[in-house]
Amino acid sequence: MENILDIIYEYSKKFRLLDEDAINKIMDILIINNKLYNVEYDLVVEKNILLSHKELGYFLNDSICLYYNNLINRVKNEKHIIFEDELKLPLLQKVIRQNLEIAFTLMHETEHALQYKMLSEHNDNTLERRLLRAEDYYIKKATENIVFYDIYDKLLGLIPGYFEFFKSMSIYQRNYDISLMERLANLKTLDKIDDMLNKIKDDVPELYEIEKYILLIYQMQQYIENEQKREQYDYSPTIEFFNRLGTLDKLIEIDFINLPYEDRIKYGFYITDDEYNHNVKLLDKKLK
Repeated sequence: MENILDIIYEYSKKFRLLDEDAINKIMDILIINNKLYNVEYDLVVEKNILLSHKELGYFLNDSICLYYNNLINRVKNEKHIIFEDELKLPLLQKVIRQNLEIAFTLMHETEHALQYKMLSEHNDNTLERRLLRAEDYYIKKATENIVFYDIYDKLLGLIPGYFEFFKSMSIYQRNYDISLMERLANLKTLDKIDDMLNKIKDDVPELYEIEKYILLIYQMQQYIENEQKREQYDYSPTIEFFNRLGTLDKLIEIDFINLPYEDRIKYGFYITDDEYNHNVKLLDKKLK
């Protein structure tokens, strides 16, 4: 079976973006390699522009849904580009970068499936599973009282617990940007992309360098955006997330402060001023 890098490289050498066939092949590889045999996926190719939206994909109830047109249109649009250096990439590396962006969404949603696979393994008491359980606990708590009737009942608020559900999920969506599940799915996907590029780094040196900084931006984004809070107290996006959801008590036994740096930056816990300043200087140098 082909691997993901082979597929991306094959298409990129022909200066082509991944098509439906390539995406289906990559999803098959992800499902098989991660032993997600109970997970189904659907690649939606929406022809009706009136029904279009910006969502790239999602994972829900053991199913991954991907929106092909949105995936393609996003990488064609340069607004999502982070570094100016991306615009200066040689053409082949630019196409590889675009195809990696498409693959990123596929791998990101697969990471969510792996998160729920981990949650189902009851003998696993790792730090990561305990953190995922705290977020999943809130989602289940918010949805446990919902019974689905028709739209009129919803509008009239006749479903028991409907308003509580709406309020709970609104809180969750408002804090989606600091969701731990999202953070982990992003960082693990970028780690895997970095591993892929490492195999061909001599062929794509500029892209390989850029990708390392993109990983650092994803690690640091919430810390930087909340710099004012950092000046007032030891800011942690993950602590703030669980505090807002009201499930911080689920993590009370975790010693956040004494975890090694690699774990604290991965899970979004407190980082020291020296660690923060070092990372910001690296990004400032690249962003200039």
